[in-house]
Amino acid sequence: DTTRQDYLAYQRVRGHPKLTIAKAGLVDSLDTPWLAASPDGRVTDPDDPQPLRLVEYKNPFVARQLTLSEACDLSIFCLQKKERHDYYYQVQCQLYCDNKDWCNFVV
Repeated sequence: DTTRQDYLAYQRVRGHPKLTIAKAGLVDSLDTPWLAASPDGRVTDPDDPQPLRLVEYKNPFVARQLTLSEACDLSIFCLQKKERHDYYYQVQCQLYCDNKDWCNFVV
């Protein structure tokens, strides 16, 4: 919940005072009934060109004692989009199941 609060505070400082986050729970795909995903939240921001989107939080345990800058120096810590990374597939599945075009990936 701390990451959620930090993300909301960050968005408000960036000029998004109306942004809200609702818990998403398990989302079943309407097109593929055997597929489901559980995004961390659904973001609504009426002032944004993408008013409805998802959010996924990651708090890497391996970097718990490091600053973000220090964590980026680790070979196992990645913030780049890599299509072979598990997080990439996780977010793509969430977007598909919830029929959204955008997800904020928050580290």
